[in-house]
Amino acid sequence: MGNEGVKNDRPFTESGALEPCASLGKPWAGSCALWISQWWLGNATEKNDDKKLIARMGEWCRAMPGGKSVYDLCLEGIARRMRWLTNDRPELTHDRCTRATNDTDNLYRCQLLSALRFAYYYPPEKAARACEGLPDEKSAPCRKAAEAEAMRLQKNNATYSHETPLNDL
Repeated sequence: MGNEGVKNDRPFTESGALEPCASLGKPWAGSCALWISQWWLGNATEKNDDKKLIARMGEWCRAMPGGKSVYDLCLEGIARRMRWLTNDRPELTHDRCTRATNDTDNLYRCQLLSALRFAYYYPPEKAARACEGLPDEKSAPCRKAAEAEAMRLQKNNATYSHETPLNDL
């Protein structure tokens, strides 16, 4: 493998921010929308400013063709990257999610999915911090889901990788 470890991402352009997802039909557009946030994270012009980047990511998700199902997967992609967008600080999730969406149902979904993802890296009480800022009626189920996910992972002998700083990944 002569090019192993070499990063050859296509260059970012504003006009190409939604590609290739915008050009794909069903069923591929949703899968692409789920993963494009990874490319945005490493290549978008705003990549060095998490607050600006997540606001732009939310705009791009809303502009993605394919309707609600594609938007939902795009937002899930953002939530899966929340560890990087908060610099490993789940308590910043509410701020970041409100930059991505102003819809209360989507805000809850963003924070819930982020909390579930944080459960892969942190003990339940820290993962549940991603639920902070939600109204009580949404915060409690979010915390419960994060704790249940962490417990499920522990039952399956998962170990936390939070000792590994993001810069070393």
